[in-house]
Amino acid sequence: MHSVPVLSKKNTGCCLGLFFAFLLACLMPLTAHAAIVADHTRAVDLTPTEVALAKSSLHIAYGHTSHGSQLVTGMSALSAYNSLYSFSSGGANGSLDLRDYAMAGDVGYYPDWYDNTREYLGPPDPSTGRGTANPAINVVIWSWCGQASSYSEQDMIDKYLTPMSQLEQEYPGIQFVYMTGHLDGGGAAGTLHYRNNQIRTFVQQNNKILFDFADIESYDPSGNEFYTRLANDNCDYDSDGNNSLDQNWAVQWLADPANQYSNLKTLAETYCGDCAHSQKLNCVQKGRAVWWLWSRLAERQALVVTKTGTGSVASSPAGISCGSDCGEFYAKDSPVTLTATPENGAVVTGWGADCPSCGTNTVCTVTMDRPRSCSVSFVPGHTLTISRNGAGSGSLTSLPAGINCGSSCSSSFVAGSNVTLLATPASQENAFTGWGGGGCGGCPWTSDTCVVQMDSDKLCSATFEPANLIIVQKTGNGSGKVTSNYPGIDCGSSCFAAYAKTMTVSLFATPEAGSVFVGWQQDCEGSSCSLFMNVRHYVTAVFEQEDVARLGENSFNSIAGAYAEAGSTATIRVRDKELNEDLNLNRAVNVTLLGGYASGFATVSGVTTINGSVTIGGTNGKVTLSNFVIR
Repeated sequence: MHSVPVLSKKNTGCCLGLFFAFLLACLMPLTAHAAIVADHTRAVDLTPTEVALAKSSLHIAYGHTSHGSQLVTGMSALSAYNSLYSFSSGGANGSLDLRDYAMAGDVGYYPDWYDNTREYLGPPDPSTGRGTANPAINVVIWSWCGQASSYSEQDMIDKYLTPMSQLEQEYPGIQFVYMTGHLDGGGAAGTLHYRNNQIRTFVQQNNKILFDFADIESYDPSGNEFYTRLANDNCDYDSDGNNSLDQNWAVQWLADPANQYSNLKTLAETYCGDCAHSQKLNCVQKGRAVWWLWSRLAERQALVVTKTGTGSVASSPAGISCGSDCGEFYAKDSPVTLTATPENGAVVTGWGADCPSCGTNTVCTVTMDRPRSCSVSFVPGHTLTISRNGAGSGSLTSLPAGINCGSSCSSSFVAGSNVTLLATPASQENAFTGWGGGGCGGCPWTSDTCVVQMDSDKLCSATFEPANLIIVQKTGNGSGKVTSNYPGIDCGSSCFAAYAKTMTVSLFATPEAGSVFVGWQQDCEGSSCSLFMNVRHYVTAVFEQEDVARLGENSFNSIAGAYAEAGSTATIRVRDKELNEDLNLNRAVNVTLLGGYASGFATVSGVTTINGSVTIGGTNGKVTLSNFVIR
């Protein structure tokens, strides 16, 4: 097993500033905005981790003729030198899946190459953005075979750049690799140079992927440039400016004694097979550069958006604008935020596929730890608009979410659905005083909620006014509840509420069983309470335990309590109620129990029912019962 190839230190000293500039570029994080270009500076060594990521992530379809085989020949040399770089059609035994000659022909014959690509991939799968005939394929690359040298600027647009862009839109889950044409000896003034620069400019301006075939064979491994010296695909060049190709940079570099210990020399002379139309060193450099490209492509994951209904989806970082562009590749493990924008009154009814947790929100964030697919549905809707009236302040919210007024006082909701509005005063110095408008006219003004049926666009209003508090306290040994004629006081649990300063509020005291309401104290007196809310009010409601029995003028809340205090020949009067108590009447006294008394103990109005046991015992004692039922 050989180690991963490295360049001999003797041959890496040129252009150190340029080297470090490219190194910094390599280390910069990939975003959806960055073009990826494999040129002569990318014929570099990779770590085993980078190679392994490419092998585990990529499934590549390569269409080419003889010139394009240079990439595969270089990759084969690397694989022979070090099995880390193994590849095969289908990716057997952990190798890189490279399907060589997957599509017939080369990119110079349009529309053949375009049609062959679509036939090979099959109809697009909208959920993955890949083809249905070969669904694993996530990288497609084509090479030229000389035709770029004769293309006009418009030919390049019509026959290459535009069709490639169309494929990218049709298959957003596939990374399509652009390529420059091989050198033809025309130099910096030749047609090929202009066409290659046209491709390079398009790639940079539109954040595409480029394997710069021509650039790689324009430089030797030491960084010396030859394309301006009329270099061709065989690495021949004009050394003396007389327009004759009298030298070969690949032959010269390998023959240079300074490079005799270079691993590149070993790769080219020992492990590389015949390099079609060129020199073995050129194939090795292309193999190294294309492996760098594979490793970079593996660092990106596809995000594909599908949508139904009327609306669009955009991404941050930029890249997706769906409508037209519904897929993009993002750095592995990076977060991407999708924003759905309904159109023509539509609303978002839900996200699906890899985004179900986003519900009906218009914003959804997904982590690109793997290829992702997100779907979003838009359905027809109606608009609910609400205004706030009055001199007070408060907020309005809705369920489902959409209204948050405050800031957002209008939102669209699914046609035919019900929307519940909730009015919340801003503080205790504010009160909600009612609903209005055609959409909320049927809602009771005494309720802080309003249900609106969205069978059309609706307008609502809510009024908040300056307010004062009513604060209720309950005292006494009894129990009861205080309520108000307007919602707010239910004490019980809610013993204070704010009411508009122009309102008059009535309070009502309701004793619980076994208790009586004695009366009001503080800002109310007597048995009734009505408050004008121009100031804050403090009110106390007094509840006492209800008298059950009376012994002389003394009251008791149980028969047992009265019996315990009774002397001989005493009479105990008992209310006309059902009493849940057990009696043990065993004292040595003579007591008469008279039941059925009305409140006040003046008249008899019924019977007294005891739900419990009554035990009469002891000596020298007597109990007389009247108007009692014992159960």
